[in-house]
Amino acid sequence: MPRIAEGTVSALLLGWLIGLSLVAALLAWRALLAIHHGNSLVTGADLVGQVGSLRLPCGPKERGLVRLSVRGSVIEVPAYSSAGPLRRGQTVMVLEQRGGDVWVTPHAIPRTP
Repeated sequence: MPRIAEGTVSALLLGWLIGLSLVAALLAWRALLAIHHGNSLVTGADLVGQVGSLRLPCGPKERGLVRLSVRGSVIEVPAYSSAGPLRRGQTVMVLEQRGGDVWVTPHAIPRTP
């Protein structure tokens, strides 16, 4: 039976421990990055209740385009009106999101006295 050189087992164990320590450190670092950076993905639920302005006019059967600021990003979403024809530049609020489209209604920004 061949003899294992003295110190070989110790070297192998030390190598395994170093490797496992590096993997654990990498996993901890990735978890820490996920906590600090959060998630900036915009979902349909994020759109409902948002106020934006129409870039293209829209109506109940006419598809327009609304510009919204959501989660730090400015996005433009295809829009239909739930309240009759709306003109370009009008301020609107998102009532509903279906598929890739949103349904909007006119929104008056309250004035402060």
